[in-house]
Amino acid sequence: MQDKTTANINRSARRQLWFLKSIIFVSICTVILHFAYSFLFLTPSYGNLIESITEKEAVRVAHHIAKHLLPQNEKFTKTTIPKIFDERYQEVVRDFNLMKVKIYSPSGEIIFSTTAEEIGEVNTEKYFHGSVKSGKPYTKIVQKNTKSLENQMVTVDVVETYVPVMDGDTFLGAFEIYFDTTTTKNTVDRLVLTANILLVAISCGLLLAMVALVLKAKSNILAQHKAEHKILRQSVSLQRKNRELSTINAISEIINGSKDLTNLLTGTLEVLAKQFGPKNNIRGTITLLSENKLELESHFGHTDEFIKRHEQQNIDECLCEKAAKNGEMVISCGKCSTAVSAECPEDKSRRTIVPLKSKNEVIGILSLHIPDSLDIGTNKNMLQTIGNQLGLAISNLKLFMETKKQSLVDPLTGLGNRRNLDAHTTRFISVARRHKTPLTLVMTDIDYFKNYNDTYGHAKGDEILVKVANILKKEIRDIDFVARYGGEEFVILLSKTGTQQAILVCERIRKTVEKDTDVTISLGIALFQPDSDEKALIREADMALYRAKDKGRNQVAIAQQS
Repeated sequence: MQDKTTANINRSARRQLWFLKSIIFVSICTVILHFAYSFLFLTPSYGNLIESITEKEAVRVAHHIAKHLLPQNEKFTKTTIPKIFDERYQEVVRDFNLMKVKIYSPSGEIIFSTTAEEIGEVNTEKYFHGSVKSGKPYTKIVQKNTKSLENQMVTVDVVETYVPVMDGDTFLGAFEIYFDTTTTKNTVDRLVLTANILLVAISCGLLLAMVALVLKAKSNILAQHKAEHKILRQSVSLQRKNRELSTINAISEIINGSKDLTNLLTGTLEVLAKQFGPKNNIRGTITLLSENKLELESHFGHTDEFIKRHEQQNIDECLCEKAAKNGEMVISCGKCSTAVSAECPEDKSRRTIVPLKSKNEVIGILSLHIPDSLDIGTNKNMLQTIGNQLGLAISNLKLFMETKKQSLVDPLTGLGNRRNLDAHTTRFISVARRHKTPLTLVMTDIDYFKNYNDTYGHAKGDEILVKVANILKKEIRDIDFVARYGGEEFVILLSKTGTQQAILVCERIRKTVEKDTDVTISLGIALFQPDSDEKALIREADMALYRAKDKGRNQVAIAQQS
């Protein structure tokens, strides 16, 4: 999910940057097109305009001369030019501000020119015998210090125009009229230059403004991109921390709700497997340190063969030694460290070994088998916290269980004490009532125990109590219960056992004690009645015991049911 979001952010940033680059590219192309339009189209257009206007003016002047100064409908020859033309052409030149005038015969011979030495020359050029003779004007702009159509050098800017004179389709001759356009061209050039400079300034200004805006936008996009990545990293970090806190809280709930070690350790492993993903084949074990051995207490996801092989192993057989000795987490990649004397009897998978600590003392090891695709490093602090939390919880639970055990067990014989007996008696009676099954309570004590103590001492007396207690434990079933009632008295609860069966059990116990010890015992049997209670049951068994004693001891007596 994170990779997908990161890719989306990068893709969005690339699109925005590409858009900005496109704006810059379009802006530069626009400026270039403006320059190209100005220099390649607009500036030549002014020249063409001058040429067009001058050509029209030349046509008007030629027609004026032909109409007013030359014979009508006659081909131009030297003889057709009247004398009045020589007298009045200077007025025409002055009135129309002409620079120069030539008159051509149909053959291309110059029959008149304001420059007398040109008279008699013949124009043999294609433009004259092609375009002009066909009745089309021909105009050319001649730049200063360049050659004219007749290959003559000019010292000013000139528009040179050939104007044909036609009579229907008959070519009568042509005028060549020169206009001095230096002043006009200079004026236009200044206007064009000013316009181009202004256009360049505006275009460059707009381009610079656009570049500045794009750079600012790019800076904002990059800043936004960086901020989005930062927010994403923070979001991922927060999500990870939330998962870690959720895992720690879940384990805390297991710790607070666990009354035994099995539930505590199994629940912890299940929570960790869920944290790292159930689809990732997470496996784990929890082993507790006992002297120099690691005893397997709980596991998750491992095969039976693996569990059998790891039920108990020496601490120096795997990487656990390093974690146990240094109290530091160890992350491996499938093989044990070369610093370890023997290779870990482990499947070759990546392992994370977390020491379980209680008051800075390592009491066990949490070992997780995690695929290489998962980054365990980001969860290192969480696992260390869980290791300390779980280690302390294990110590506290062990202490609680030991304290509870001591509060319910007779310290001398290891049998249940009076408090433990009360709890079991209540439970046995409840089961007998609910399932309507028989229940027998047996009260027994050692015959003449006071005399034995006085004769052999209290140490020997304690030994006898232990021997008798061991016989009682050995002779009853797992579903039964035996407790030390007080002094030399013991109570046996025989579940699902009637009077006759109880007699057989008691006789077997009595004979075993007589055979294997230096003392004898007397036993009283009481059968639980549905309308009876715990106190009545014990009282009846006690009365039966006294009858056995009154009859001579070392025998079994049955309570008299009312």
